[in-house]
Amino acid sequence: MSYLTKINNEELLNFIKGDEYEGSISYHSIELGVSQELIDFVGDKHIQVEGMFGANRKLYVVYSRIVTPEELQPIKGNNIFANIKLYASSGKYKGVVNGQGKPIIETQYYSIVPFMNDIVKIETKGNKFGLMRLSGEVILEPKYDRIDPLCELVYAVCKEGKLGFMNLKGEVEIPFIYEVTDREVIFSGGLACVLKQNDNGEFKYGYINHKNQEILPFKFVLDTPFKNADVIENWEVYDCGYGKSYTREYYYLSLDGAITHYQTEHFEDDSWRVEHEARYALDESHRNDDNDWLDAFEGDPSNRWNVD
Repeated sequence: MSYLTKINNEELLNFIKGDEYEGSISYHSIELGVSQELIDFVGDKHIQVEGMFGANRKLYVVYSRIVTPEELQPIKGNNIFANIKLYASSGKYKGVVNGQGKPIIETQYYSIVPFMNDIVKIETKGNKFGLMRLSGEVILEPKYDRIDPLCELVYAVCKEGKLGFMNLKGEVEIPFIYEVTDREVIFSGGLACVLKQNDNGEFKYGYINHKNQEILPFKFVLDTPFKNADVIENWEVYDCGYGKSYTREYYYLSLDGAITHYQTEHFEDDSWRVEHEARYALDESHRNDDNDWLDAFEGDPSNRWNVD
């Protein structure tokens, strides 16, 4: 498991016990380094399981500590708060416990998710992110605005409104000189699409390699990387105008990393855009509601879209 599996206490205990038993633990859990101590830890009424993940063939559990409702002391007196219903702690801060039930990261982070092998991404107050090994070694202090997924041994990091790339030692590979966007930025096929402001004050996308060399110029307004994600040789980038015209450029990426421009198409109408929007409206795969198109107006039972 290289990702966080959301799971609660009961589900985790069922996972540990599994189908084949040796005592109260299944054989597959023993292979993951799980012991009776973890069962006892999870059975504590003050422990709330948030999820689990695997690292180096061992099981780790993200948890928080809570206060149970029966432990809350009612407010005494005749003031206006006397009749207010009290609730227990929701487990705001997260930590990590190993298969032997030993806490290895104390409950002091807003979120903890796997990053790579024994490295986890941590989030602190103010939505600042960092990286830490399960041994407790801090790779990156939690002071960054965003840390994108690891690809080709580097990852994009956002700091003070700028984006750069770092390695697993926490060293800067590409300086913080690019603009931050809403989309995650990764390397693929030795290239990354990044946004930069040119001398005219315009924001354009371009493509760089691991040496921070400009492979494709910063002239594109969209960051569509490949025409076909399964065929890296067919690369399609759009440069859209603000009127009814747009330009589609094709590049060939050879195995040695060389880029060759081989075709440019210019269109004076936006029928392709209209067709795409029509398809999107009819395609229901992007909808996550309960299939009622009027939810936003008449009330959504799932409360997903309600604003009233």
